[in-house]
Amino acid sequence: MSKLLNAEFHRLLKNIPFWAGTVFSVLWAVYNVMGEDYGYSPSIENFMFGNLFTILILTGLTSALFIGEEYACGAIRNKLSTGHTRRDIYLTELAMCSGMMIWGVCVYMLTALVCGIIRGYGFDTESLVLIKVLVCCLFTSLAAAAVIVPFSLNLHTKVSGLIAAALVMLALTLAGSQLYQSLKQPEYRINYLFDENGQAAGEDGVYKNEYYIGDEKRIAAEMIYILDPIAAAYYEGEIQYDEEIYCERSKIVDKPFAKIPICSLAECVVLTGVGLFIFKRKDLK
Repeated sequence: MSKLLNAEFHRLLKNIPFWAGTVFSVLWAVYNVMGEDYGYSPSIENFMFGNLFTILILTGLTSALFIGEEYACGAIRNKLSTGHTRRDIYLTELAMCSGMMIWGVCVYMLTALVCGIIRGYGFDTESLVLIKVLVCCLFTSLAAAAVIVPFSLNLHTKVSGLIAAALVMLALTLAGSQLYQSLKQPEYRINYLFDENGQAAGEDGVYKNEYYIGDEKRIAAEMIYILDPIAAAYYEGEIQYDEEIYCERSKIVDKPFAKIPICSLAECVVLTGVGLFIFKRKDLK
């Protein structure tokens, strides 16, 4: 397997989509930090963690192209004919995809950090919290790779793998957005009174929010949400500000710094097992 990893790494270094994605990550960070005069000094962590879901989507597509080239040039059949097992091939591609995901995320965050320092911005969040968010981001990147590889490696052509990856990313984005809006609903709402000019004139009391998800349904919704790597990456952009304030908002996920890494790791194990099971029985003719 070490020979496969070495060969794939050298192939990655010559892969144009990979470097194009890297350049995009850098330019996207530069644009977000340097492209606008905000009129105040925003915190650097807003830029570092606020757009990672975009990077995961892009890297997922470039990973699908990278894996799809194996079918385009017949490399998988050649590897099998030289004695490599399907298990080694699958785990090698998973390792490469995971590395691409982490690389894209780290390049984006490092560029945002440097640009933020150049503009004189600082951090508003404690260092320990930022480290926890960073760890969550890395585990989320691994989960995204575990989602992409089963689709990309079990389809016969580069185009079909790319389309499948794009559809999966789109589905995860839409599902995550819907869950986010549901989980963001506060448990209670304040009913405000307004005068004839439309100005708030007082409060009429506190009422139970009928759209709030509670009890066992909330636990299930939280688990589904953090198992969605695109949704989790979006949430990590504001996780350090996710505080429960009475009548205003509720936590999206309870104890996210523990749940996200654990659930992401479990997701990697399960999806890798399923993907490997299918790949071992796939007809490569």
